[in-house]
Amino acid sequence: MAKNDDALRDSFREEIIKYYAESIERICSNVRKSTGDDITTDPNEYLYDPLSPEDGEIRFSLKEGSSSDSAKKAAEPKKTAEEFHSWEKKNASYKSFSGLLDNYLESKKIPSGEFFERSHIDRKLLSKIKTDFTYHPTKLTAIRACVGLDLTLEQAVELLETAGYTLSSASSFDLAIRFCLIKSITDIEIINGILTELEEPLLL
Repeated sequence: MAKNDDALRDSFREEIIKYYAESIERICSNVRKSTGDDITTDPNEYLYDPLSPEDGEIRFSLKEGSSSDSAKKAAEPKKTAEEFHSWEKKNASYKSFSGLLDNYLESKKIPSGEFFERSHIDRKLLSKIKTDFTYHPTKLTAIRACVGLDLTLEQAVELLETAGYTLSSASSFDLAIRFCLIKSITDIEIINGILTELEEPLLL
């Protein structure tokens, strides 16, 4: 009778191991498809204790990675973030909205008074933009700056992107702004008139 019990127990254990091995293979296959990670399905990489001699419970768990590997993984995000902040500081002068706007003001040699009149951006705000490379304008302010600088569509898109904006072909407002930039319409009153006819928000 004892031999039969042992044989039954061994057979049951093999069936459980087979079941878990197939389940692991399916899970790892899905992970590989979705992430591209090389996930092992070697049964030796997993711990099986199908039947505990003491309480008869079914147990299943994965082996844990080494503490050094865990520490490396935990440190990677912080290290990458530090590298990004260092890179950001080096590139901010010409990749920020502030830096690029300042470059256009200098290269186009537009008098401050003319820029204020065209863009309706006052001296105080312009000073803040030029001295703070982290300044984040509203989309309307950014567009008014493009108008005040008499930028081409390509230049305007570049300046808007530094502030996280775009001119979408799916937006009537954005298409109207694109049209005005292409046609070199730099009078905000005329632009507002077009936006009014289209029942879109005004620049002011």
